This record gives sequence, structure tokens and C-alpha cells, in this order.
Amino acid sequence: MEQQHRNEQYRNNKLTNTRNEMNCIQSDFKKGNSHYMTSHTEPHNIEQQLFDAAANFVKQRYPQGWGGAGAVYTEAGSLLISVAPEVINDATHLCMETGAYLEAHKLNERVTHSLCIARDDENSEFKVLTPCGVCQERLFYWGEEVKAAVYDPAGQLVFKRLDEIQPYHWSKAYRDK
Repeated sequence: MEQQHRNEQYRNNKLTNTRNEMNCIQSDFKKGNSHYMTSHTEPHNIEQQLFDAAANFVKQRYPQGWGGAGAVYTEAGSLLISVAPEVINDATHLCMETGAYLEAHKLNERVTHSLCIARDDENSEFKVLTPCGVCQERLFYWGEEVKAAVYDPAGQLVFKRLDEIQPYHWSKAYRDK
């Protein structure tokens, strides 16, 4: 009976600690120190806030050497950040933004913006990576009006709608006229 009480107390403490950590993370984002998720980002700043949140996350997660992350913003106001998993077999590799897409599905929230950034090392500027074809297909689930950050040779932060990135997407062949 005593062991059962200790186990229950341990679970309750762990749950409280997890809730406190999430509250700190959400509070940090509102102060500009986002790590994972928050709500109610101002619409006119979404694109820059996505970039800043992803860049800040990378600086903390990968303080030295290469670093990259994917970030998405949802219609419900969540900002979700993910990384590519480190794998032994490259055939099991996933893109950096995949985790954020899955989190949006889990939360049942529609993605409106997507961004993927990487840097070569801690002294390098971040590069925006246009979503690969597979990630574009994943984003099309939420509609062709989803905006994705695209690579710009001048280093500008540029977002394009999916129908601009892929004007001849196969799904157009199946639309009702």
C-alpha cells in the first residue's frame, strides 16, 4: 500500500512538473523566447515570428555546429516547432518540419504557414529551405492557400502560397469545374 501511494505521488509530481514546464515555455514565447508552442500570434507578424521562433530554438537546441528546425503556424494560433530525428538508417529520415505537421494533425488544427531553416554552423546565417515535394504534398492537405517560406538568394524572408510554388499541382485535375 505504501509503494502504491509513493507511485501515485510520483506520477502527480511528474504531471505537475510537466504542466509547469509547458506554462514556462508558453510564457517564454510571449516574451520572445519560444521553444515549442504558443497561441495568438498577431497576423501581420506571423512570418517573421515563425522565423525568429525557429532561429531561437535552433540556437538553444544546437548551440554549436549545424542546426535546423521546421516551424508552422496554425489557424488556431499555435506555433509549432520540430526537428529532424537523428537516425541510423537514412531511409528512415524525416524532414525537419514533419513533426510540426504531425503535431498540427494531433491538435486538429489547420496549418496556415510553414517554414524550414538551417545553418551550417553557429557562425553562419540561417537559410530558408523551400519545402521538398513530399512536404509540399503534406501541406496541400490544408489547402493551396497555405503559405510556405521559400529560398531567396538575397536572403530575404519570402513566403509563397502553395499554388504559387506548384501552379500545376496534380490535384487541379480532380477539381469540379
